[in-house]
Amino acid sequence: MKFFRTLIVAVFVLQMFWVFSPFLVLSSEDLDAAFTWVGVDALIDNRWVLYISFVFTALYFIAYIGLFFYQKWSRLLLLVLAASGIIVILVSGMSVQTPVEGALGYSLTLLEGSILALSYSSAGDKEFRGVVGK
Repeated sequence: MKFFRTLIVAVFVLQMFWVFSPFLVLSSEDLDAAFTWVGVDALIDNRWVLYISFVFTALYFIAYIGLFFYQKWSRLLLLVLAASGIIVILVSGMSVQTPVEGALGYSLTLLEGSILALSYSSAGDKEFRGVVGK
């Protein structure tokens, strides 16, 4: 399961880049106009979306660290975050992303699905139960 840990590190780094990528985008008149649509038709206030984003980001990093050390709780945490993320997206209103942010977000979604699949597979489950080589 060395590949699993490598995957966790790669996703951790990608997540860091995705979180901070908005600060790397050069502003332009077109981008500024597009970003005025963020949060339109949201069911919750934009401030709450921001707070939830901070909490989710911290919890994702905690889950990745737990997964790296094969902590059983981390699988469930990642699964709950992925599932509840759908609800957050639905109530957050319009979202505007640059192509890089969109590609990173899509890649992270696929990789997190792979992590969940591997962690709940028979080989991964043995690692999380601590019975490898016993």
